[in-house]
Amino acid sequence: MTEENVSISIEQEAMAKSSAVDSEKAGGPPTGQAGMLDSIYNKVARIIFYVLAFLLPLWVLPVTPFPLDANKAYLAYFLVLVAFIAWLIGRVKEGVLVLPKSVILASFGLLVLVWGIAAIFSQSPHFSFMAFGHETGTFVTVLVAAVAAFMVALIFQDASFVLRWIMVLFGSAAVVFLFQLAHIVFGSSLWMGDIFNSPTSNLLGGWNSFGVFAGLIAFLALAFLEIIRPKKIKSFLIAMLAVAFLALAIVNFSTLWWILAVLLIIFISYLFVLRGGSYSFAGPTLLIICLVLFFILAQQLASSLVSYAGISFLEVRPSWSATIDVVKQSLAANMITGSGPNTFVYDWLRYKPVSINETLFWNVRFASGMGHVISWAASAGILGIFAFIMFLSAFLWQGYRAIAAMKNTSEYHLLIVTFFASAYLWLVNIFYTPNFILFLFAFIFSGLFVAMSVSLGIIGHSRAASFQNSASGFVSVMLIIFALIFSISSIYYFAQKYVALWSFGSGLAYSREGNMDAAENAILRAVKYDVRDEYLRALADINLARIQQLLSNKDVPSNELTTRFQGLLSNAINYGQEAVKINAADSLNWMEVGRVYEAVIPFKVAGASDAANKMYDEAATRNPLSPEIVLAKARVAIQASKLDDARKLLSRAVELKSDYTPARYLLVQLAVEEGKIDEALSQAEAARILDPNDMGLLFQLGLLYYQKDKMADAGAAFEKIVSLNPDYANALYFLGLTYDRQGKKDKAIEQFEHILKLNSGNAEILKIIQNLRAGKPALSNISPPAPAPENRKGPPVE
Repeated sequence: MTEENVSISIEQEAMAKSSAVDSEKAGGPPTGQAGMLDSIYNKVARIIFYVLAFLLPLWVLPVTPFPLDANKAYLAYFLVLVAFIAWLIGRVKEGVLVLPKSVILASFGLLVLVWGIAAIFSQSPHFSFMAFGHETGTFVTVLVAAVAAFMVALIFQDASFVLRWIMVLFGSAAVVFLFQLAHIVFGSSLWMGDIFNSPTSNLLGGWNSFGVFAGLIAFLALAFLEIIRPKKIKSFLIAMLAVAFLALAIVNFSTLWWILAVLLIIFISYLFVLRGGSYSFAGPTLLIICLVLFFILAQQLASSLVSYAGISFLEVRPSWSATIDVVKQSLAANMITGSGPNTFVYDWLRYKPVSINETLFWNVRFASGMGHVISWAASAGILGIFAFIMFLSAFLWQGYRAIAAMKNTSEYHLLIVTFFASAYLWLVNIFYTPNFILFLFAFIFSGLFVAMSVSLGIIGHSRAASFQNSASGFVSVMLIIFALIFSISSIYYFAQKYVALWSFGSGLAYSREGNMDAAENAILRAVKYDVRDEYLRALADINLARIQQLLSNKDVPSNELTTRFQGLLSNAINYGQEAVKINAADSLNWMEVGRVYEAVIPFKVAGASDAANKMYDEAATRNPLSPEIVLAKARVAIQASKLDDARKLLSRAVELKSDYTPARYLLVQLAVEEGKIDEALSQAEAARILDPNDMGLLFQLGLLYYQKDKMADAGAAFEKIVSLNPDYANALYFLGLTYDRQGKKDKAIEQFEHILKLNSGNAEILKIIQNLRAGKPALSNISPPAPAPENRKGPPVE
């Protein structure tokens, strides 16, 4: 083939087609009033998708706990549904429904069906149908993404429409890249407070997801330059390619380099065939491939260059082996439908390798494995695997047919661009876990590929219904009207969810400020619109905090104290139990109820210890490798004076995680309580090795050294604490006593004078300073008669 006419304007080609054909492809009759109505409603739907392409990458609102992902997801839900409603109204007005004979769209329908079945039988339907809204694995996300693909396949069956959509996306990407440049150069304080608080903060969300988006834009720009060649915007495309590749280099995501290498090698093979083997070795694709291979082969050098630029980023995901192990065990438990969409986090907690506990990420709740698709195997079972294989087979078969129908026209080249862009995004979803927007774009580009296939006649139409006097016409109208009502209801449903999320975010903000009344009111408003276990746990926490505030208030009469205490306790228990009821799969909900019962054990509430243990046992069945749960049971045992049981539980926590210092710290305290100072000292020294900067542990160790008259070691421990926190009054107190015992009177006076600044007018500190200045021991006439400071029940100073 020659390169003649490759740069023909797609707009000109589209205008050469008759308006009748355009109307027919859109699903309506070629002429008459119905055709005009169809054109109007389809135009509205297309405009909405243009708005989506531009706004979605940019959309940020600092009003929810997830200012990027959740807000983008809800924007997409609303826009897709409004476009769908506009299209449905057009179908009712027109009276004719014509659908593409696309196996890709059929496979998307199968995915939705399987996800719906899996959600019904999920271990947590509450979490599988729709969680906070932005999770890529939920039924709602898959449904809306499939509807988006269906819509673009029907209303973009003209090359000029597809071209405009991609150009709008280019425009949005240009703003994204300009924003990121300004953010890195001028700093985070300029951009919405805490949302963009590091150089890697960006409008797409995760840093690697930003890289994936840059890879998509880089490929689209490269493909346009190579095969579509729009002369008027060539300079713009070159600039977009350069900036996008620079973003790729800065992100330097190794998995993404491999995906791009595979994609570009296939793409350049297509270019060789397209041009009859006459592709220039100086072409841009070959240059980009060489650069990609450099970043693959010289990964360490590339990483050093990026680090030198002052940008560092670490994203943690389960390894392939850990992911596969979790998937196998999940399938063994529920082979057909899996554990439920979006429930990989629960599978991870139940089946993760025990070796994970020895890493920094032992307590991370991974929502997905190494890639979205492999995680679906655990979440949707054999049915989910089958559904995705059907889609992948349909997609590859349709792609093969598209390449086999090779033509040297701009419209055909646009078909190939949409296919490769779709392939890129699906490869990313197989080997990585991109965020919502990139998941949605995988469906949308697949829909654009179908639309272009229809436009070129590679796949045909099927007349699905004729709204005339017939039984099938009646059923068709009824189904479309049902879909219309369902879509309108869904907008109201999503609006309620979003208002609830907004209120929850406000409640969390009030809680951080210490305004518990406002926090509770805001979260109660969230529960009014959407009952979620996260909201209920927050309400339980607020009531626990208010119990602590109540008990610390010495001015409350005893009868009122009892009444209010019982009311707050009842509220906390009820909220926790309601959270368990709606999502029993989450160990956090069981832990929340256990924490409530544990908190009131000191007040001799009947059955509190047994209830707390029961809740923690339930949590342990869902998170069996958590040392936190074992530690919680040990705390309950200590409060019940079952010290042997507590010691066994703490030893079990250390077995689960050898460097779990909270358990070792509690073992130290147990030994101290029993007067086993040598054992306590041994435990404290071992724990210090594991966590040398834990101030509570250092204080306990220093105190033990002080009791054993090892003043040099005690002084070193207290000095370390003071270096970490110069105002740690009790560390200063014992450091001063240690200096006194060592004969360092001036240093001792210096410590107690500092304490006096923190505890103005403290009689004991004033007496100690007076003793030291008089050359007497610090505790002269203080201890005795008072107990020695290390033997007191409470801290010497506040």
